Amino acid sequence: MRKSLAAFSVATLLFLLAVPAAQAVTQVNVRIEGASETIFEGPISVEAHGVKASSDTSEGLRRCDGINVNDPGNVTPAPTPTAASANAMASIGESFDGQWYEGYDDYFITRWGPQAQDPSASAYWGLLVNEVFTNVGGCQYQLDGGDEVLWVCDAFNGRPSLALFPVDANYASGPRPLTATAELGKPFGVEVVSYADDEEAVPSASPSRSGSAAYAGAEVAPVLTDARGFEKADMASPRTVTTDSQGRASVVFTEPGWHRIKATRVSGGKETVIRSNRLDVCVKAADGGGCGNAAPAASTPAPLQTRVRVGGPRLNRKGLAQGKVGVSWKVIDPGVGVRRWRVSSQEVGRRGARYVSRTSGRRGTSATVHLPGGAGYRLRLTIVDALGRSSDLALGRVTVPRAGRG
Repeated sequence: MRKSLAAFSVATLLFLLAVPAAQAVTQVNVRIEGASETIFEGPISVEAHGVKASSDTSEGLRRCDGINVNDPGNVTPAPTPTAASANAMASIGESFDGQWYEGYDDYFITRWGPQAQDPSASAYWGLLVNEVFTNVGGCQYQLDGGDEVLWVCDAFNGRPSLALFPVDANYASGPRPLTATAELGKPFGVEVVSYADDEEAVPSASPSRSGSAAYAGAEVAPVLTDARGFEKADMASPRTVTTDSQGRASVVFTEPGWHRIKATRVSGGKETVIRSNRLDVCVKAADGGGCGNAAPAASTPAPLQTRVRVGGPRLNRKGLAQGKVGVSWKVIDPGVGVRRWRVSSQEVGRRGARYVSRTSGRRGTSATVHLPGGAGYRLRLTIVDALGRSSDLALGRVTVPRAGRG
């Protein structure tokens, strides 16, 4: 696939509203690093689709598939970093914002989730793909499967970008390993490398170790994951270790189950690097058992405790004349598991109208909703996971004609 080559270095922030039905699905890894915490990190399945920033007052979606006047070589719509990250934000119920530039058919990102840019400190959002700052914006660059998308707050102050690997993986290229297995009470080797690139360029065709160097003095710490799924390295933990001159360190896990670690470096109370990807480590019990039902350490929630991530909502309006609308969605990450789901509606234009439950279930990813005629409705999907945590996803709006009208 040809990558976009127009000259525009912007980061983008948008709202996912719809996904075309006929596009191929591509899986990429998305990471959004805020000033003090990781807002999102994980694999995302994405199709070419339009997006819209939360403050954008234009009608409809903005095109965000790499097709624009500045890139005449891009003739086939494809997923982009902004579209993939819009999916990521929608899946955890967060919003984002940006300013649209007509001349580039692209957004300049100003906020991801709760983290806004800070012009007074020259702290702007920047975009890297496969550890290289792209020379085009997030709606212009076309992604391939396995690409790594990284948005960074305060991206342009010359901080090196860290990557964390298990030593035994002998990582060279391709999607970096995000999980590993360790033995209880025995040293588990990790290594940290840094990428010093701070110039705009064309990223490599796939993620790679090329261009990196061993990073000494990195602090590899347990990760605290809050109820929103945001991650923060617990630098005060006694289990934090520091890499040597070869960028290596050993971690000894004293409890079985899933453990999450991340690398960064703090000086003067401030992170002086772009923190690394996380690494989720399955520590086997003394009897050799796996991590399926093992409880993780209290301060390091494991992947099994993440929220359900849902995206790709679709509405089938063919039955509206009969007061029926089909809804469907995709479970991107089941987290701890889905306990139940519910589709609700809110009448548009009626003061004080509340959301009314229309249908619910415990399995499946689709439903038929029955609605009274003669009104417009907003539809909302609510997912409740096995821990009782609920997440809402807007499904869109429909108008049901009165009985007897087409």
